[in-house]
Amino acid sequence: MECKSIFRNRLSKGTYTCINFMVSDLKEKDKYNAFFKKYKDVLLDDYSILNRTNIPCFTIFVSEETYHFDNFQLYLSNNGVHMIDGSFESNNPQYKISPLMSYDEFESYIEKHLFISKNMYKPKKFSRKI
Repeated sequence: MECKSIFRNRLSKGTYTCINFMVSDLKEKDKYNAFFKKYKDVLLDDYSILNRTNIPCFTIFVSEETYHFDNFQLYLSNNGVHMIDGSFESNNPQYKISPLMSYDEFESYIEKHLFISKNMYKPKKFSRKI
């Protein structure tokens, strides 16, 4: 299994299947651009929409199933009110919706799933009987 599909599989089994984040200013937009550029091979195929708009709220769907939205694409969410007030969740109960994340929360959540490793070391048991 390639790296991209492994990461996307891990992320789709995470806490949220609908990840929302806010861009509060140009400095933060630059941080998101750098983050998406760093992980462009595994997270999003295209994040250019981030630079073409001044809308502050964005959404990424990461469900294993494809419902109404394509997975691992960046969507505009206007000001995020429909995510905050629960109207989106009531219309789309199949998604586990995240709160609106700041850059630090978003980065932490994504990297937590990117760097999951299994402890494969098992100490050998010694019998001390003579």
